[in-house]
Amino acid sequence: SAPIIFKSKFIIGITYPLTDFVQSFFQKKTFLIPNGVDYISIRKKLDNNFVSTKLSVNKKYIFFIGHLENWIPLKDFLDASTYSSSYEFVVIGQSREYINYSKKYKNIHFLGRLSHYETMNLAYKYADFFFHSYLINNIWKYKSSRKLLEYIVLNKKVFVNTKEYLPPTLSLSEQIISYNNLGNFLYLLEKESPALSKITDESLDSLSWRHHVSESKFMEYCNDY
Repeated sequence: SAPIIFKSKFIIGITYPLTDFVQSFFQKKTFLIPNGVDYISIRKKLDNNFVSTKLSVNKKYIFFIGHLENWIPLKDFLDASTYSSSYEFVVIGQSREYINYSKKYKNIHFLGRLSHYETMNLAYKYADFFFHSYLINNIWKYKSSRKLLEYIVLNKKVFVNTKEYLPPTLSLSEQIISYNNLGNFLYLLEKESPALSKITDESLDSLSWRHHVSESKFMEYCNDY
């Protein structure tokens, strides 16, 4: 809230537009630290011997991970589950709406809230694709997403409804597939997918928390303060 910000010595923002606005409005020392990913930590959680009774290794899946938010539309994902003949759909997360959806969409596995360890291993071993869409495209300017970064670390392709506000490292990545409508989404989903070039550790490092904190000069500020 504004009273708390006025009392603060500094402000941390997660996107350029938000950081610029806060800095100009409150005239405070402001640092840009976007959402990052700890890809080393995620890799340590991945277990090649992981086996789940929730899903079958003989089927193909597209995953959505997250609790339902107002700006995250699942309509294309839900509707696609009734048309796709090649994939089953998986939702990991908790929401009252998921209970109602589970009664209507029989081709979707609603797994509820899971630990980060189980979520990452299920996604790593069983997911063929991920779904990551926003209702208002401008939200990309104001909310950089940790989930998208985790999908990238797992080296799986991700369907999004816009690339417009993604950083170049992501917008140019062949892991990110943009679609225009439900028909286009289904076509791309069913289309034979070419082999995926593994993203380099150098690229992952540019998306890491360590890199973002270092670029912000926040630690130097704390040391001098």
